[in-house]
Amino acid sequence: IYMKNTSYSIPLYKINYSISHLIFIDELQNKQIFILTCRFLGNIFKVQNSEKTIMVSCEDFVTSIIARNSKENDTIFYTGLKNGKLTEWKIKIILKLNEKKQKYEFSSFLIKEKKHVYAHKSSITAIEISNSKQIIATSGEDKFIRIRKLYDFEILTSIDLTYSFGNSIISENKNIFPSLIKISDLNCIYVLLYDYKSNITKIRGYTLNGLFFAQTDIQSLIFTNISFNKNWNIIAGVYNYNAAILLNSFNLKVQYQKRFLEENKTNKHLDIRWLEYIPSSKEFIILYDDECQIMTLKEEEQKLFDY
Repeated sequence: IYMKNTSYSIPLYKINYSISHLIFIDELQNKQIFILTCRFLGNIFKVQNSEKTIMVSCEDFVTSIIARNSKENDTIFYTGLKNGKLTEWKIKIILKLNEKKQKYEFSSFLIKEKKHVYAHKSSITAIEISNSKQIIATSGEDKFIRIRKLYDFEILTSIDLTYSFGNSIISENKNIFPSLIKISDLNCIYVLLYDYKSNITKIRGYTLNGLFFAQTDIQSLIFTNISFNKNWNIIAGVYNYNAAILLNSFNLKVQYQKRFLEENKTNKHLDIRWLEYIPSSKEFIILYDDECQIMTLKEEEQKLFDY
């Protein structure tokens, strides 16, 4: 789903929420990678490995899909629908005995629904999971974020994005909606808001109790993603601007900005469509129109991003 502009289209929904994956390893150490995809015509989502594809029909358009990946061989994943329904699913693994080695190996799989809840009165735009806190958060076009227990979907916090103390009121028009949410280990939740009428994006910070504490004040850049560094400060990708921006987690002010022009070895003009930072490997995964690059920084600059 894209926001139209006079000269380009801006993706409104996070790529990883329409494509996700999980891994199962059997007793013979055979690895099965399951790819989860959604947003197909016909109100379906797909689960597939190298040998089999299962298409599951739902009651409405499937807007989001994400794997839990809480531990090894976790086969739980979640979907969000246009009508606001949040569902937990399980990939049921079918094993067979390898008589020669007397161990069980992967044979096939099925998809089973475990539970669901109608989380929003409108389309679910994003799903985020925190396994360390055992919570799941959803955002919707109704401009609410709902935080629930992962175990039974009991609601813990409901955040109304249309108003924040000491900040401007978000228009109730449909042109403003939350497209991405991220939970940090510092008990904060960050939401990326798109206004596709004025081509403005903002990142807002809330506590997990729903208290607003910060908002970005950059008007000219369009954020596309939120990543965290090792200290839980934010590294934001910027659409159509070959750069990554480091933001303080507590006030969302710019701490450092890195242009990637000198690292572009193709000698052609490239604009970022997506940027993800992986703190464990200190790598930037950068998606352009027709290519993907993985970049690392020199030690001096990396220290700035580790702030």
